[in-house]
Amino acid sequence: MTERQGSIVRQGWTALRSRVSLRRAWERGSVELGVAGVAAALVVGAAVGNGVARTAVDMFDGLTWLADDSTGQVVQVNPVTGRAELRLDVAGDGSQLGIAQRDGWLIIDDAATGDVVSIDLATLIQSGKRSGPADGQTKVLVAAGQAFIADLEKGSVSAVDPLTLKDLGERYRGSGPFADVVVDEAGYVWVLDKDAELVRLRYSPTAQRFVLESSRPVAHAGSQSRLVPHDEGVTVFAPEGPVVGQFGTEREFALPLFDVSGGVLAAPGAPVEMSPGSFTDSSTVAMVSGDDVLEVNVSAMGCADPGAPVVFSGKVYVPCLNAGKVVVLGADGMRAGEDIFTPDGGDPDLAVDDGRLLVSTAGGEELVVVEPDGSTRVIDIGGEGVEVFDPEAPPKDVTIPDVPPSLRPPANNGSGGPPPGNPGQDNPGRDNRDNREERDRSNGNGGDRDRDGDQNGGPERPGGPGNPGGPGDGDGDRDRDRDRGNDDTGNDIGTDDGGSDTGSDDGTDSGDEPGNDDGADGGTDDGTDEPETDAPQPASNVRIGETAGAYVVTWDHPERRPESYRVEPELWGAGSNETVSGDTTSVVVTDLRPGTSIRYRVISVGADGQRTSSAWSAPFDVPGVPPDPVAPLDVTALSTTPGGVDLSWRHGDLDILPDEYRVTQISGGSITPVVLNGSRQSTEITGLTEGASVAFRVEAVLNGETAGSDSSLVTVMETPPDPPEAPTGVQAQQVGTQELVRVTWNAPSVQQESLMVRRVGTGSGTSVNPAATSVELSQTFGTTARYEVVATRNGVEAVSDPSAQVTVSPPAPDRPSTPRNVSGSFRDRPDANTVRVDVSWQAPLSNGGAAIDRYRISGGGSNETATGTSATLTISCGGQALCTSGGTVNLSVVAVNTAGDSPAETGSAEVPAPPPPDPDPPSAPQSVSVSNVQRPDPNTVRMTVSWQPPPSDGGAAISGYSISGSGGGASGTASAGGGATSTTLDINCSGAALCSNSGTVTVSVTATNAAATGPAGTANASVPAPPPPPPANGDSVISSGYGQTTRSQDDQSGTTSYSVTLSPPSSWAAHGGTCELRWSGTLSGTQAIDCGAARSYYLGSVSYPTAGDVTVFVRALSSGTTVADSAAVTLSAGEPPDCYWPGPYPADPANTWCPIPPPHNLRNTSVESAEPQAGGGLASMQSLIGLGGLGLAGALRAVRLRGRTGTHENTGTGDGTGTDTDMTMENQR
Repeated sequence: MTERQGSIVRQGWTALRSRVSLRRAWERGSVELGVAGVAAALVVGAAVGNGVARTAVDMFDGLTWLADDSTGQVVQVNPVTGRAELRLDVAGDGSQLGIAQRDGWLIIDDAATGDVVSIDLATLIQSGKRSGPADGQTKVLVAAGQAFIADLEKGSVSAVDPLTLKDLGERYRGSGPFADVVVDEAGYVWVLDKDAELVRLRYSPTAQRFVLESSRPVAHAGSQSRLVPHDEGVTVFAPEGPVVGQFGTEREFALPLFDVSGGVLAAPGAPVEMSPGSFTDSSTVAMVSGDDVLEVNVSAMGCADPGAPVVFSGKVYVPCLNAGKVVVLGADGMRAGEDIFTPDGGDPDLAVDDGRLLVSTAGGEELVVVEPDGSTRVIDIGGEGVEVFDPEAPPKDVTIPDVPPSLRPPANNGSGGPPPGNPGQDNPGRDNRDNREERDRSNGNGGDRDRDGDQNGGPERPGGPGNPGGPGDGDGDRDRDRDRGNDDTGNDIGTDDGGSDTGSDDGTDSGDEPGNDDGADGGTDDGTDEPETDAPQPASNVRIGETAGAYVVTWDHPERRPESYRVEPELWGAGSNETVSGDTTSVVVTDLRPGTSIRYRVISVGADGQRTSSAWSAPFDVPGVPPDPVAPLDVTALSTTPGGVDLSWRHGDLDILPDEYRVTQISGGSITPVVLNGSRQSTEITGLTEGASVAFRVEAVLNGETAGSDSSLVTVMETPPDPPEAPTGVQAQQVGTQELVRVTWNAPSVQQESLMVRRVGTGSGTSVNPAATSVELSQTFGTTARYEVVATRNGVEAVSDPSAQVTVSPPAPDRPSTPRNVSGSFRDRPDANTVRVDVSWQAPLSNGGAAIDRYRISGGGSNETATGTSATLTISCGGQALCTSGGTVNLSVVAVNTAGDSPAETGSAEVPAPPPPDPDPPSAPQSVSVSNVQRPDPNTVRMTVSWQPPPSDGGAAISGYSISGSGGGASGTASAGGGATSTTLDINCSGAALCSNSGTVTVSVTATNAAATGPAGTANASVPAPPPPPPANGDSVISSGYGQTTRSQDDQSGTTSYSVTLSPPSSWAAHGGTCELRWSGTLSGTQAIDCGAARSYYLGSVSYPTAGDVTVFVRALSSGTTVADSAAVTLSAGEPPDCYWPGPYPADPANTWCPIPPPHNLRNTSVESAEPQAGGGLASMQSLIGLGGLGLAGALRAVRLRGRTGTHENTGTGDGTGTDTDMTMENQR
């Protein structure tokens, strides 16, 4: 078999043993699968290399325990394979389980009951149990290789054995209940009591007590404050402030918080640079982040009820209760990843183990595994198919098949006994029973001082030959292989009860000498005690060998089979220890140290715990290269006793324990090297020079090779001078009825340097003469205290036993004396039937020996009580003179305590007459009217408003009237004196309809007196439309005009006629004066006209050759004075048309008629002559003939001029336009 195949087989055996552990905890290590399983592991391992076997190892190493409160079980989960391995039933339904899993320990506390149990992970059996207060007042702490249990209610902390949970030494007791307790990674226990005192403790295994390292008050902390532990030091979250601070760290600080409220749920542990806590009431996570303190409102992230946060892989994971998710925050307080939702929507429960974050829910069958890179996956941990174990009731019906005889290693000498050269003795100095810290003091330094013996073990039973004097190790409580309670320093028969065995067992016990070792005989068993009955018989023919790549120990049953067998190697750490059923004769052992020679023995264990050892097997040489020793870690020297140093360290590698540790002094002197068992982690060096600065080296020795580490320098404690002697018989009693206590005591036999008397629980007191035996001290009435006397000598204190409690009671109280200086003053009249009076006084000179509870005040038939020295007395006086006219109120004040009433002290208060009643507002003014409506200017309407005074002035003179008017989009106001009955009201209507049109204005008038303004009297006024504006210069009045020309056939004669048409605007039509039509130019003249008439006017005519322009305008006059001139119009003489008159002639069809000039005397036309001619009337026949002739001449001319294509003459008009003659003719036709 190759070395690799051998490794695979060993891995296969490890996997099998792991599976057995998970499935049959009571049978851990047995060869349950037999040879077939070994062969299968060999074949599979050879086939797949490190595949299946490696997976099995990972599965064993990566297990995590989670609590399931719904069932009261803890679940062993393998995050790698994604399944639940087993469940332990540790509590009832509805439990509140907390798990401390660390350093190979599993400790479970139930906050609902206060019970704490420890599980032996080697057997999955309950190894210890203790009870504490419920409701979360019991707290389990594990760190730095130590376990502690804190009782918050009683204010105590215990260092405990992690397996048995029994106290290891003296408890630390505080002055009262604790707010919180944690342990940092350096092993310091931090206690914050409810009085805000923060204490740092260190447990000394050597001194078996806690050492007070520091104590300081934390401002604003209290019972709701919580601690977050770090590698060293703590963060304090104090909602009472609220404040956050760090203490015991490199940088201490305390800073206020601003946006938090309510209680705090702190992280279970965190780096000092990222320490969070959740404040549930304000939905805020406060976080120390580097140099900043952040307050993150996670409600905006959908996390209204944040739970206790967890720091993992540089991020803060906040469970969101009632939301079924986890919010991820970065160091800047911002989201650092997607929310993580629980598979079943339940409240998330967070746990960090084996480099992963696990998010589970109570009773959930799935959980989320978060990797360091933030990636997630869901695994199934449902209970189906998962075996449930009761750790208190291991199975009894176990059958482990023997290894077939063909696989047993051959006997060395066939005798079944130990081989030659191995008389079955314990190897000197190699006690493989436990790794409990002890003080080895051989040669003054290394001998074993068994501190507490076998505190838990029963009496030792007959066994094989004894151990020839190796260094003893008298505590069987913390066996590395989980051997609980059996101290087996060889095979001496007896019970080590007191721990005073010096380790000098000479090994001469034969293994069958009965007796009880009482621990006080110096270690030598005389064998005279009575034998125990029914001691188990030893196994025989113990063998060890290699079979199919596995190491197997076999043996033969004794005649009477025991309850179980315990299989142990000779050398500590040289191989595994196994416990199997009493029906078994073989077991696979593991962890054999390569390159060493090993022997095993089998211990028979009876039903009552009695033990009998077999002889040692023949040596077996384990193949391989022996490992190098690993230097111990954290070598620490501490001097707590004069001339002595407690030296402690940690194993460098728990898998490679040395054969022994060798301690030498490297500074401050030298000692004989101290050789210790390789399981040891501490010793006490004595006989050192007091006051010297010393250092030591601890070397791990393995197979003759060494590897060491040095301690730091420590100053050896010096022997103190003569100790002080505390006084005795301390008593305390009240001095009479005074606030004094007389403390008496018996003087010490030797006078001390100083004496101080103080209350128990306080640090300071009253110094008295060293020779004194009594002192009187002040103590407040109603308080209880105990007193102690502290004697000081040579700088060391000795404290007496405390006195009995003394309560200082006040004398029986008397009634108070009379209150002083009673006085009163009128306050007000809340209504017509009530008067209030302020009363004041001074307290009595004496309260009678009891606090004044209250004062009674009376006066005017009313009574009142008060606790201070003033009160307001409310007096009902309806219908009495006090209400109607005022008067004097006689006052009385009495002080009241538990003894009764004081004499009354009197006084008085003057109440003035009530003021007259307040007036009412006046009624509405009467007969409101409006007259004289005018428009003084275009933007104002003015009117006169009149009224009559109101029927009632309300009881007060009218001080004035307010007048207002509104309508047509305009408004205005006016005021008048109290005696007025009319006034002028102007309304500004600029831009409103009221200025341009008629309308209605509503006018209101109100009267005002000293009380208020009364209702309004109203009236409506009609406002006529405004007149149009007067004529203005430039107005357009003339709408059109023309100068029309006609001529003879020979072009030698013709006439131009001028006329205009008027269209006056409304401003001219409304003009109240006169108007004139005026023209000048070729014609000139003036004619009076109607200013508003729209009509035409004929101005006259002139002969054609002399015709020219005529300018026309209209003038408006008022009383002969010009008001305005309209815009002027110029009429131009038009060119004569291509026509002749009279005409036309029938012989010339192209002849054109000329228009007939308007006759000057045709009054029936719309054209009126501006200058009437004489002889007017109808046109004469001569004129008509003449016109006909002209028309005929025009027609002839048209024939002659037909060649003038496109030539037309325009007739001018008054506005400068022309009319085409052809078109005119057509129109005339």
